Amino acid sequence: MKRAPLILVALGLVFGLQLSAQIEKVLPKRSSSSLEGTSFVVGFMQNEILEIGADPRLQIFISSQYDATVTIESAALGRVVVPIAAKTVHVETLSPYHANTASEMVQQKSVFITSDVPVVVYVLNTLLRSTDSYAAIPIRHLGTQYYSVNRPTDYYLPNNRDRTATIPRVGEFMVMAVEDDTRVTITPAATTGRMGIAARTPFSVNLDKGDCYLVQARATGHGRDDLTGSSISSTKPVAVISGHMRSSIPLSMGGSKDHLVEQLTPADKWGRAYVTAPLAMSNRPDMYRIMASLPGQTIRLTTANGLKNFQLSAVGAWADTLLSEPASWSSADPFFMVQLMSSQIDTTRSFDPAMVIVPPIEQFVNETLFRFPTLEPDNSIRNQRFFYCINLVATHDALSTLRIDGRLATATAPLLAMQVVPGTSIHWAHVYLQEGTHVVTCDSGSFSAIMYGTSRNDSYANLVGLAFEPLRKRDDTPPVYSSKIDCGTVTGSIRDTSRDTANLKDVAVIGSRTFNYIWSISEPLDSAGSVEFQASVRDMTRDAQLVIHAYDDRGNGKEWLYRYDAPLIDVVRDVVIDAQRGRERCTTVVIRNRDSTPVTIRGLSRQGNQRIIVTDQSGPFTINARDSVSVRVCATQWADTTVMAA
Repeated sequence: MKRAPLILVALGLVFGLQLSAQIEKVLPKRSSSSLEGTSFVVGFMQNEILEIGADPRLQIFISSQYDATVTIESAALGRVVVPIAAKTVHVETLSPYHANTASEMVQQKSVFITSDVPVVVYVLNTLLRSTDSYAAIPIRHLGTQYYSVNRPTDYYLPNNRDRTATIPRVGEFMVMAVEDDTRVTITPAATTGRMGIAARTPFSVNLDKGDCYLVQARATGHGRDDLTGSSISSTKPVAVISGHMRSSIPLSMGGSKDHLVEQLTPADKWGRAYVTAPLAMSNRPDMYRIMASLPGQTIRLTTANGLKNFQLSAVGAWADTLLSEPASWSSADPFFMVQLMSSQIDTTRSFDPAMVIVPPIEQFVNETLFRFPTLEPDNSIRNQRFFYCINLVATHDALSTLRIDGRLATATAPLLAMQVVPGTSIHWAHVYLQEGTHVVTCDSGSFSAIMYGTSRNDSYANLVGLAFEPLRKRDDTPPVYSSKIDCGTVTGSIRDTSRDTANLKDVAVIGSRTFNYIWSISEPLDSAGSVEFQASVRDMTRDAQLVIHAYDDRGNGKEWLYRYDAPLIDVVRDVVIDAQRGRERCTTVVIRNRDSTPVTIRGLSRQGNQRIIVTDQSGPFTINARDSVSVRVCATQWADTTVMAA
């Protein structure tokens, strides 16, 4: 007897809605302070003379308001990835190799820092009794024109017990490239150390990413060789740090000395108006150095004692003055200024020279994060104490909402409500804080600050907050997502619903966390920047995930995450039917749901031969968790003898 043919049937499932999850979370706020960022380059200059035979402690302090993943890279260090919990600090101690002590030689000693969320970075260079630090400026705010701030050659009185006392300590600045093929032109204000390039003689050097170039003054005598006003221009943005090996303030062979360093702000980010207040702890006047952006520039100083004008003759020209009182400074054109803590002459007092850039009033902020670096302990001082303080300045309309770590600033420092800088309506106060990370905010008005740490024979000072971009009204409302999901296919829109005129600014699918999805995002649909998006799963039998980040122009962001969980379905893909001519033959197929939730089957499909039919559960139908259903698959063999595969 002739055997009946076997019919091979291939079944396919069309899935309906599967187990999935939508998750929204607020992203780290992009602060109004331009000192918070996600990409930095930092470096270290020479601290003290090499003849003392001691290596400096080089440290980077990194902190954030949110959980952060930070990468630190250098030629010597390699690549280090560190997680940093919100409102904590990571301290990265680097080898002394990173200190650049070779004047006018290209070195690969720069350190790059990148983060997945905004962080603040402070850089500390410390030896026993010789310390300073600086606030790193994010790479996106770097520029192509700078003017250095330094001090003249300094040394100590002859000392039979210390042969290094009379070795000169000189001013210095260092350029760091963030892109290859960067040409830097330098016009020094004093003769340079190694090459002996004369003052006001331009010279150029080519730098690649990671290169740094140190310029030190050639020592010719105590009180000479000040590099202040040296011009540094470049074809691509660079970072510049500037200061002194170890200097007294004012210049004195007998006074205490300290390392000085600040990261300079580009010349196109100087301001026209400033306010200053005396530094706490010191019983001596602070020194202020102002620098002109134009020839013949007039800068006005206002104190309680009256007015004083400074006439500066050229671009980069500068003047010093000593003050022990709050003051305001102004000019019709931008200028630059730094404040310097004086040397101590009373060894029982806790202060020492330090240098800090003064933030312009135009660059005040409404929110900032900062961290006090740790000073070097001195074992020779019994019961050594450390002091951490900020000089806080704020507009009058900020006082009612100005908070430090959530507490009203006027409650922490009552004098803030009463002390006003002459010639302005800006309030000021000294605010003593604990070592650590702090957040300052205000809902109206604006503020800024400088922070400093002091001890006997040591100190540092740093910027706290400034905004290079126009300050917008503080707002904490993130963008809003609307979405519709059908069987893993997502359609939706993103818009901003802030209380004022905030606009949607940045929308992006995070490719590193998105998988098994294809997507598209529309161009802005209106003046507020609203967009629409759609996405679909590539392979319905595999898990998929879609992650979108959206930010408005106030720095508020929100993440939207959709996770598609593919069903755990067992089904026999190939079914064999023993057919007879002219008669329908059927078999039963079991579909089993191994998932922990119900699964909807929209339909059963077969591809190919039309003589094959699926009966019973043709769809849609639901299979409960850990359950199964049976379907019948039938076929009929007719005169057509072609293979019935489907």
